[in-house]
Amino acid sequence: MDWQNDAKHYEFWVRADANGHFTIPNVRPGTYTLHAIADGVLGDFSLTNVTIAAGQTLKLGKLNWQPVRHGRQLWDIGIPNRNGSEFFKGADYYHWGWHLEYAKRFTNDVNYVVGRSDFHQDWFFEQVPHNEDPENTDGRGRGRDTTWAITFNPPDAPRGQATQKILSESPCLQYKIWVEHPGDWNFTVRSLPTFSAKTGQPQRYAIALDDEPPQIVSLPVSQSETNRLWQENVLRNAALTTNVHAIAQSGLHTLKIWMVDPGLVWTPLLAMAAGWRGWVILGPWKLGIQTNEKNSCSYLARHGGGWDAGCRAGGTCPGYRVLRRKLAVSES
Repeated sequence: MDWQNDAKHYEFWVRADANGHFTIPNVRPGTYTLHAIADGVLGDFSLTNVTIAAGQTLKLGKLNWQPVRHGRQLWDIGIPNRNGSEFFKGADYYHWGWHLEYAKRFTNDVNYVVGRSDFHQDWFFEQVPHNEDPENTDGRGRGRDTTWAITFNPPDAPRGQATQKILSESPCLQYKIWVEHPGDWNFTVRSLPTFSAKTGQPQRYAIALDDEPPQIVSLPVSQSETNRLWQENVLRNAALTTNVHAIAQSGLHTLKIWMVDPGLVWTPLLAMAAGWRGWVILGPWKLGIQTNEKNSCSYLARHGGGWDAGCRAGGTCPGYRVLRRKLAVSES
């Protein structure tokens, strides 16, 4: 719940002048959060714990707003003005039937090419099911899913201080893994489904193998319990994201994962090699198998023939052999 969809609490609005000066009259006594938005600026300003006393005027003085940016902006589509009037038919949204007209005007759905397409004509103001029945004139039926594509080619690889900021400021977990088979490995991160602490912005983590630059991964944004993806994540108790890492040689490797945004909770990670039918569990064990810290194993693997395990010593330590016996007993 935030101020944009709050229907329970009092809200008082006013438009500031060209210099940013404003006065909000007749505010009920209480504690509020002050929000400010501006055309052409992504995000909003907020000031918490603004206390209004009865019969008094509160002067806030000069307020500085520095919009949050996590890196250099490469492109945008539309205008950040909190309405869709600039998009195709966005100023005519109130006419019934546009959901049926979409299929006629965008037969292959939206395919937007940055630098070539024009969002006034090439970006429909709403994403609706694609009607596949030409005789459908009353809007009945579900239609098919619509997949919109955005194509862009940055002139060069983005460079900046974002990576260094992650490395120096974000909490990090490290997993030691022993890899017998080099190649492309898919690492699936299981995050507990939670709403983002920053409304409307994705929760992000970064992941890297050994000394490679970290990849920043964004979880899908969900702001409502009625969201279908949110419901699916709750049912499986995990929001899944997968990253591909190339492992050039066998041996001991280090998987690193950083919490870029607050509020992320990870359950065991999964890893799977390309062309391999099994998978690997990384992280806290829930199988009732314990070893001491000296001989603790780094991963458990489940494949067509049973369980396998790997350890920091490459399979030579006593903990590895004990774990293998326990796994063999559990499989029988």
